[in-house]
Amino acid sequence: MHFREGVHHKEITRGALWNILGYLLGGAIALTLPILLLKWLGRAQYGLVSYLSLIVSQAYLLNLGMGEVMAQRLTVSYFSGRASEGWQVLRTALGVVWIITLVLSILWLNWGREIICLVFALTVEETRLIYATERWMPLGIWGIQTGVFMNWVPVALRRFQWAAFNAISQAVWQGLFPLVLTGLFSPPSPVVAMQSILLGYALYGLTLWLSGAYLIGFIPFPGSLKGSLSLIRQGLWASLNSLLAIPFAFVERSLVGRWASLSYMGFYSALHYILTKCMTIWTKGAEALFPVFGSQRDTASRQALRLSQAVWFVSITSGVVGFLGWAIFLLGVPWLPIRIGLDEMKMISGMVAAWIGLTPLTPLITFFHSRGLIKTAFWINFSLTATQLALLPLLVREGLLFWALAGGALVAMAVATWVLREGVFTRRLWGSWVIPTYTRLMGGWLVAALLSLTGMNLNFKVLFILTILAILIGLEGRGTMGLHKVSFLRTLGYALKGLCSTAWGGFLRPLRQRATNNR
Repeated sequence: MHFREGVHHKEITRGALWNILGYLLGGAIALTLPILLLKWLGRAQYGLVSYLSLIVSQAYLLNLGMGEVMAQRLTVSYFSGRASEGWQVLRTALGVVWIITLVLSILWLNWGREIICLVFALTVEETRLIYATERWMPLGIWGIQTGVFMNWVPVALRRFQWAAFNAISQAVWQGLFPLVLTGLFSPPSPVVAMQSILLGYALYGLTLWLSGAYLIGFIPFPGSLKGSLSLIRQGLWASLNSLLAIPFAFVERSLVGRWASLSYMGFYSALHYILTKCMTIWTKGAEALFPVFGSQRDTASRQALRLSQAVWFVSITSGVVGFLGWAIFLLGVPWLPIRIGLDEMKMISGMVAAWIGLTPLTPLITFFHSRGLIKTAFWINFSLTATQLALLPLLVREGLLFWALAGGALVAMAVATWVLREGVFTRRLWGSWVIPTYTRLMGGWLVAALLSLTGMNLNFKVLFILTILAILIGLEGRGTMGLHKVSFLRTLGYALKGLCSTAWGGFLRPLRQRATNNR
């Protein structure tokens, strides 16, 4: 793996550390939002608030891949001495994004309220929430569109401190700000909560727009749309990948709210938000230990090995966290401030299944994107979304919502295995590192979840879950492949030690220089 070579590369090391720092701090702040809002507003009100927030937060998926395309072209232009061309691409792409924002805002103001009232059977109070916030929605749409787009600028310019700042800014404006503003009112109002969330989106976009302006030296306003068609064509597959998330996101919430209840949807939305944030934090942390994961200078066989090891590492660590987290949760249920019944247990056990199944797919799709294999990533995402949509109507009435996500993850991994069946991704690599571990973890969790939903004594449940985890870990260390995995983890430990040592040395260096100068 040659991890230590990457660790001593200052730029990559610093970037990885800033990246993980930003996402850890930002994620810790953002995770408090659904928990407290769920407690303050109640499940039904939070369900409607989360649905309206989803409309805004998913708006960036309709930007036709402008962020990714702009970043690719800006990187090439900037580091080849043609920065002015890169700035023109930025202005053109921003113009496309703002035109899309205008179109979405007009569509919402004309038909958004009617569609939501048609989907859900709303009470008078819930209808009042729609009326009170509908004119705030375009503000939130502009903020999320602009913020997500400008977030690509420091990535393109390899300014990792700015990327970390953007991650923390996102958590502050989208997590901390709505909480503080909502908490100032007693009792907390769903109208104030929704308006503060939308205002937070707008401030997030404004912050990233101005910080991006400071980074590049000028305020980026939309420029000429000449060349926009070229950008749109290049971003077609990237935008199709993003658009796949929209049908499932809205169909699942609509079905839950209509077939079950808004209260049920509120609890589900809070869990889904927590799952998404935890997946982001976990995969970003894993990326910090793979500082040369995206390098294309290595041979194809070495890249295949690194991908297999990366997916295996994310899979086994997310599995261990899932099993241990579930055991701790079961022990803590009697002391939780909210009631946890059988329906809630079904949802939370499914969330853990989705966590174990979906998290390993992230580095896989990242790999395909970094190699320009956008179509391959699209078909994996398509199989994931199509399976989820097919399973959702069958499972929603039984309260097994997250199991649709887990089923989609299994099918997507099967498609990825079929795609990687030839070439350097031989059975020795993908079939030995990834598939056995992934299938054992998913099967083991199915057994653990079924045991957890029985009337068995709580202590016995926890004991059985930990026993299953111990068996799974023991199977990982078996045979020659087990020795390879243990050796890999030992090397990874050295890499982490070197990463921390480099970071600590960089932190102390200015202090040492100052002490030397004072002498």
